[in-house]
Amino acid sequence: MAPEKVLTGIMNSALDGVAVLRTVRNASDRVVDFLWIRINPAGERIIGLKADALIGQSLLKTDPDAAHDGLLECWTAVLKTGETVCHQHRRECEGIESWIEYSVAAIDDGVAVTFRDVTARRHADAALHAATAEAARFEQAKTTFLTLVNHELRTPLNGVLCALDLLADSSGADRDLFLDTALVSARELNKVVHTILNFADLDAGPAALKPVAFDLHDLIESEAAAIAPAAAAKNLTVGYSIDTVVPRRLIGSPRSIGQIVRTLLENAVKFTEAGSVELTLTACPSSPPCDSTCQDRGIRDSGAMACFSLSIRDTGIGIDPKFHASLFQAFSQKDSSPNRLHEGCGLGLAICSRLADQLGGALSVQSRQGQGSVFRLDLSLPLAPHLDDPHIGNRHIGSSKDTTLPSTTAPRKRILLADPSEASGMVTALMLKRAGFEVETVTGGLDALRLARLHRFDAMVIDMALPDMNGIMTVKALRRLPQLDRSVPILAITGSLDAYDDQRRLAAGATDLMVKPFRKSNLLGRLERLVGTASEP
Repeated sequence: MAPEKVLTGIMNSALDGVAVLRTVRNASDRVVDFLWIRINPAGERIIGLKADALIGQSLLKTDPDAAHDGLLECWTAVLKTGETVCHQHRRECEGIESWIEYSVAAIDDGVAVTFRDVTARRHADAALHAATAEAARFEQAKTTFLTLVNHELRTPLNGVLCALDLLADSSGADRDLFLDTALVSARELNKVVHTILNFADLDAGPAALKPVAFDLHDLIESEAAAIAPAAAAKNLTVGYSIDTVVPRRLIGSPRSIGQIVRTLLENAVKFTEAGSVELTLTACPSSPPCDSTCQDRGIRDSGAMACFSLSIRDTGIGIDPKFHASLFQAFSQKDSSPNRLHEGCGLGLAICSRLADQLGGALSVQSRQGQGSVFRLDLSLPLAPHLDDPHIGNRHIGSSKDTTLPSTTAPRKRILLADPSEASGMVTALMLKRAGFEVETVTGGLDALRLARLHRFDAMVIDMALPDMNGIMTVKALRRLPQLDRSVPILAITGSLDAYDDQRRLAAGATDLMVKPFRKSNLLGRLERLVGTASEP
C-alpha cells in the first residue's frame, strides 16, 4: 500500500485535528512564520476553516493571536530542541472564542501538529475551581459559625447551671439574685436556639405563606415599644414615625415582618453606643418596589396595594462598604474573633434577607464606618377589606408586663392542659394554678378526649406534638365532641413558625396559637384575653 494513502487514511480517521506546517524564514534564516501544508477534516472543524482557505496560507494570517500568546515562539523552539511540546492557545473565529490544545513535533523543516478543542474542559475546570473555592469559603464560614455557636450556647447554659447550683445552697436575697441570673441566662440560651432553628427551617426551603389581615401601624408601634427598655439601658433614644398615607390594614405575614423589624432594631441597639435609633414607615411611589406575595391576581391587578418602606436608622459604629455584600450571607460576621465586642452567631441578617425574599420584598443597607447605618425593607402588600380578628396582627407580640392573675374565693375556671412532656406540663400547670386556675394535665390526645367527655372545661391548652395523636387530629376530635361547647377556646401550643401549619391548626378548630418556649406573662395574658381571669364570671 502506498505510504501516501496510508497517511491520508490515518489523518482522515483521526478524531483530533492533524496538520503539517512548513517554516517561513527571513534573510537571517530566522523562523518568522509557518505555512499550512496539510490538514485533516477534524482539524477543519476545530479551526473553523476549510482546507482550501488554509493550505498555502501563513499561520499568522489565519490566526493573528499566534504571535501574541507565545504559540509561534513555542513552535519555533520545538525546531531547535526536537522535543514534543503541548501548549494551549486561545483562538477567536467569527467572534466565537475557543481554546485549542496543541501537541507539536518537529519534522524536516516544519512541524507536525495534533490538536483538539478543550473549551468545554476549560469551562468545566473553571467552574470546578469556583465551586471548590466557594465550598472552602462556606466550610470556613461554617467552622467559624460552629465556634461562635459553641460559645453562644455554652455561655448562657453555664450561667443557668451555675446559678441553679448556687440557688440550691442559698437563702434570702441571694436566692433572688441567683434566680434572676438563671432566668436571664435561660432567655439568652433560648434566643440562640430559636435563631438556629429558625434559620434551619428557612434553609430547608421556602414555606408557603398564608397571609392574614393585620394592622401595620400597630405592629410598628409594638416593636418600637418592645425595644425601648434595651435602648434605655444604654441611654439611647428610640423613636418611630409613621407616614399616615400608608394604610393601616393590610394582608400579609405580620410574624415575618415583625421578626425582620425586631432583628433590625435589636442590631441597631446592640451596635450603637450613643445617640438614637429611629424606625420610619414611609409610602413608596405608586409603582411597587417589589413583587407582592398576594396570590389573588385580581387584587394585584386592581391596584388595591400598599407599597411602603420600613427603615431602621442608627447612629452606631457603621459598616465598611466592603462588608456590605456579605452582610446577608449565612454565618457571616464582620468580627468573628472569640474576643469580639458584640455577641451573636451571624444568622440574624441572613434570616431577615430570606424572610424578605419570601414576602416578595427587598432588604438593603446604606452604611459607612463610623457614620451609622440604615437598613430598609421595601414591601408591597394588598389592602385588607376588614380585620376578622383585631388581635391577629399582634399575635406574635407578647406583653412586657407580668399578667399574673389574682386568686379569689370565687369558683375557679378549669383548664385542660395536654403536654407530651411531664416536666414541661408540670411547670405550665403550676403557672396556671398559681394564677388561680384549676388544671387537669394529660400527656396525650386520647387522655385529653377522655377528660373532655367527662368534665366541663372553660379553656384547653393543647400541645401540637402529642405522642398518640398529633395536635391537629386532637383539636378536630375535641371539636366534634357533643359535650364540648363551641365557645370553649382552644389555645394551640406549637414549636413551629410555619404560617401554613398555623392556618391548618386554626382551621381544625384552634382559637389561637402560641409558640414555645413562652413566658408566664405570655400564657396568662393570652388566657385572660380568651376567658378572662381565673375566677372572672
